[in-house]
Amino acid sequence: MRLQEWELLRMKWLSIPVAACAISSFAAAPLFGRSAVQNDSTEISLRIERNFAAPREKVFGLWTDSRTVAKWFLPPDQAHWTEPPTFEARPGGRFSLRLVSKEEFYDLHGTFREVRAPEKLVLTWQWDKDSPLAGSPGDTEVSIEFLARGARTDVVLTQFGFRNEESRGQYERGWNRCFREMDKVLAEVPAESIARWKELIRVSSPGVALEHATVIDGTGAPAKQDQTIVIAGGRIAALGPSGSVDIPASVERVNLAGHTALPGLVGMHDHLFYVSNFFHTDDLLAHDMPFSYPRLYLANGVTTIRTTASFEPYADLEIKRKVDAGTLIGPKIHVTSLCIEGEGYPLTQLHVLTGPEDARRTVEYWAREGATSFKLYTDVTRVEAKAAIDEAHRWGLTVTGHLCSIGFREAAELGIDNVEHGLWVDTEFASDKQPDVCPADYNASAVDLDVNGDAIQSLIKTLVDHHVAVTSTMAAWEQFVSSPPAAIQQVLDVLSENDRKVYEAGLLLDRKKMTDGSSREKERLTRMLKKEMEFERAFVRAGGLLLAGSDGVFEAVIAGFADQRELELLVQAGFTPEQAIQIASLNGAQFLKEASRIGSLEVGKQADIMIVKGQPAKNIRDIENVELVFKDGIGYDSKKLIASAKGQVGIH
Repeated sequence: MRLQEWELLRMKWLSIPVAACAISSFAAAPLFGRSAVQNDSTEISLRIERNFAAPREKVFGLWTDSRTVAKWFLPPDQAHWTEPPTFEARPGGRFSLRLVSKEEFYDLHGTFREVRAPEKLVLTWQWDKDSPLAGSPGDTEVSIEFLARGARTDVVLTQFGFRNEESRGQYERGWNRCFREMDKVLAEVPAESIARWKELIRVSSPGVALEHATVIDGTGAPAKQDQTIVIAGGRIAALGPSGSVDIPASVERVNLAGHTALPGLVGMHDHLFYVSNFFHTDDLLAHDMPFSYPRLYLANGVTTIRTTASFEPYADLEIKRKVDAGTLIGPKIHVTSLCIEGEGYPLTQLHVLTGPEDARRTVEYWAREGATSFKLYTDVTRVEAKAAIDEAHRWGLTVTGHLCSIGFREAAELGIDNVEHGLWVDTEFASDKQPDVCPADYNASAVDLDVNGDAIQSLIKTLVDHHVAVTSTMAAWEQFVSSPPAAIQQVLDVLSENDRKVYEAGLLLDRKKMTDGSSREKERLTRMLKKEMEFERAFVRAGGLLLAGSDGVFEAVIAGFADQRELELLVQAGFTPEQAIQIASLNGAQFLKEASRIGSLEVGKQADIMIVKGQPAKNIRDIENVELVFKDGIGYDSKKLIASAKGQVGIH
């Protein structure tokens, strides 16, 4: 293949790592996480099966303790309790859940008919007559069975007595949301996991005091010197100036003078796959890295990721479940499904939609399987995109997109929640753009436009007015500019021998392009990277929510290390280090509706903390000096995690 053709493929196929897609057939046999409808002549009912990474007694307790119910039942958006929930988990006992969500009042109550701890619960389930829920008023009955599976638990929920399919559908989506929240409540590191990974864990005490550290809290506020953080029960129990914080006598004390503590990063474009032989052979396949990638994310301070599409969505879901159960080491994972893609993309691993109904069914299927977000891809049509967006929103889930056939402005008006890669991939400015078609000039079409001009300012206003977030992935696009930075030795060490050779071959190819007359395109893309930086600053100034991710899936752009490089490029773009860290942590948590748990260093939040040697507030390159990463209060040794992945990227 000619060099020019390779460059075209290389530029467009950057998006594949961004949103790899392959659809599995709809299986008839029930699997945990799926739901089914029982519908006969007398009643409409619902059955949902789910597997939890916790012992049966603990999962049973989620349903019988009112304080715990309050954690998983309350919807995340604009919701609050009008009175504390009450639960009397005994035969004949009553329960009551009264709340306001999006200005609607809900009064749910019922009676426990059967309580067999920890095996089964049967209860009536009733909404009062003024509830906006479809099919109300009326009674249903809920049966929950708890089946022990070693250290895990299968839950089978059956609900009977729906008046119509609309009501059943709303309950199905609601219970699946509750199950996702239960996963978060159960997310604690099992004691056996600490023992299993003891060689990679530096701090495992239930109480820890991190003393004399500089703190960047993730809110955008200036760094604070000589601070102490107390961790207890996996959460931040105290935070303040050293000497003013009470430190219990029983806790382990860690002196962090000369170090900086900042929130674990929230990677919003962080895939679990890697593409081997991607640019320099005809082998265009990508595969999940269940061993190396989760470790490298965590080792480099990324404690939460959104996978932002997958080639192997079932593998992503299993990696998440194993990390949650403690049998794999890695960050907290929010799984995005396969791509929502139409005709035109030349890769066999992508499912080609047959139309809007296929798009809707694809979203419905993967929502039941456990995906929490979806990604539109480069050749989807507007009608397919609209069907996917509407179905995802019915499930209370979000949609992002690496777009080409649809411009950002069109996507915002269709209801998309997020767009990936920024101005770099917005094709609405391409001279040859046709409706629903990815144009030949699909990258950097805005390179010659003024960010302060009417065209881009109007686009920014549309995105902000429609509450569409933008994900920055400059570390990936940087590889296409003139003289991209060379990979650091740590990155080369974790690549497989074959993939290191592919990277080195790419360097030779780039050098040849600078002398064979094709350097003009490199210079154009270098200008586009600067334009992207200007766009992201303007977007934030206008009130837009900017997120950050790595898209680290090819050559030397890999998990964790590329997330750190993204921070450095945000600072290069003109953000302060504190602002860049907020973009890469709290902003992502806010988009995921997780900001009450993660994203910043605040009392009561989960102790997801990265410790770096140096002062990244003064020199952002110090972000690369990660020594210790806390996830839920457990401190992992960064260098040992990286060493454990030596030579594994591209293989395992």
